[in-house]
Amino acid sequence: MSSKSNHVIQQRFLQKLKAIIPSNYSLVDELADLLQISTDSAYRRIRGETAVSMDEVVRLCQHYKIPLGLLGADQTDGVTFNYKLVSDHTESFKEYLTKLLADLQKIRSAHPKQVIYAAADVPLFHHFNYPEQAAFKFFYWLNSVSNLPTLEGKSFTPSVIPAELIALGKQVYDVYCDIPSIEIWTEESANSTIKQIDYYWEAGLFEQQADAVLVVEQLAEMLHSIQTMAKQRNKNLANPANSKKNEKENFLLYHSEIQIGNNNILVQVGSTKVNYLRHQTFNYMYTTNTRFCNETEAWMANLISKSILISGVSEKQRYQFFKGIQKNVAKLLTKVKEG
Repeated sequence: MSSKSNHVIQQRFLQKLKAIIPSNYSLVDELADLLQISTDSAYRRIRGETAVSMDEVVRLCQHYKIPLGLLGADQTDGVTFNYKLVSDHTESFKEYLTKLLADLQKIRSAHPKQVIYAAADVPLFHHFNYPEQAAFKFFYWLNSVSNLPTLEGKSFTPSVIPAELIALGKQVYDVYCDIPSIEIWTEESANSTIKQIDYYWEAGLFEQQADAVLVVEQLAEMLHSIQTMAKQRNKNLANPANSKKNEKENFLLYHSEIQIGNNNILVQVGSTKVNYLRHQTFNYMYTTNTRFCNETEAWMANLISKSILISGVSEKQRYQFFKGIQKNVAKLLTKVKEG
């Protein structure tokens, strides 16, 4: 392999490494610290004047727990994914939220930045702004999906979820609201949450009727807030005028009549694209493979071209879309209140 090819691969390696490390960390300092070299030596590696040895590559990949293929040259016949699995204990879910928060903070600090979310379900960020709604989703994920032993046989009440998880979720929501995003929903996107609540109610898994009523009411409130976000094309509901000038319109919502089989998220973070795929409800895998991300981007562009924009001036379409969803929520609320 020529020295020019080696230089290109090294630059690609370091660019993708920079996209992965926390936003408040310096790539120079990280290289110097982890490789035990001087700052000047780290700069020479970044500029391509000194080669990064295979031993150094392995050391960096082991530290950040990432496969070598994720940072190497893109393959033409294969894609390497990194996989984040939530284990069956609360601390693992805390780590999941902490990593999610760090990833969003990294995206928020990048220029340019954008999240495109093809949503089979309501994007999980939105639930985190409503404490009891978030607690229910956490309980459902930890109990019904991860089979957390400490929740076995328990009914849901908001206090069963640690307050620190609720607080972390709120931080995740707040950062997401600062990032320009496009969400593509179908009429089924909200149904999974409606069905989850209905199942728990039918199975007698709410500790109190009042808890079930509050969770459904917060679901209705959440959907109303998202409708307002779509109307103003901005996720900062409190005071969108205070947003940065180039981010006053940071939210576009599309209604797709084509069903979306799985949550698919494409992120632009600086010069790097990252594709996240949800797996088994909230576990996820991601890749920076250029070809895969570009194909995902083309698929999303095609999906958007066949969807209806319900942000901004599309008042009638937006009203009809949310009216249909809220009708199902209202039925569930009546059912819960009647016992």
